[in-house]
Amino acid sequence: MATSPGAGDPARGAGVVVSLDGERYFVPAEVAQAIVQRPVVTPVPGTTIGMALIGGRVVTVIDVGARRDELLLCEVENEPVALSGLSVHGSGFYEIVDGKAQVDDELVPEFDVKEALVEAELGVWSMRQRTRDHAT
Repeated sequence: MATSPGAGDPARGAGVVVSLDGERYFVPAEVAQAIVQRPVVTPVPGTTIGMALIGGRVVTVIDVGARRDELLLCEVENEPVALSGLSVHGSGFYEIVDGKAQVDDELVPEFDVKEALVEAELGVWSMRQRTRDHAT
């Protein structure tokens, strides 16, 4: 998340500041790839995820909050994933203090994109199991 500081210099990290449910979070530039206008998102039947074509790539779209007009395009383990429901407040370089970004007078925690993806995947498996149980 942060660059290596020189002697006496604070650590700095590039990224995007977003909010979700009134809380601000920081997404490091190593994860956040772009902020894009929401394209047509096709729901995947029987799941809570969608798929969209962004920059010539088919991308998984996960709703982490109320639907918005923008998506935060991220990369998790070399796979693209777009997050819907985050409100983007800005991007740039921020001081990193104890693993949190200093934004104005607030230390902002990192948004765990990988965890959001894992939760979405668990939701897919849970829905599949319920569908399977309901069919028998």
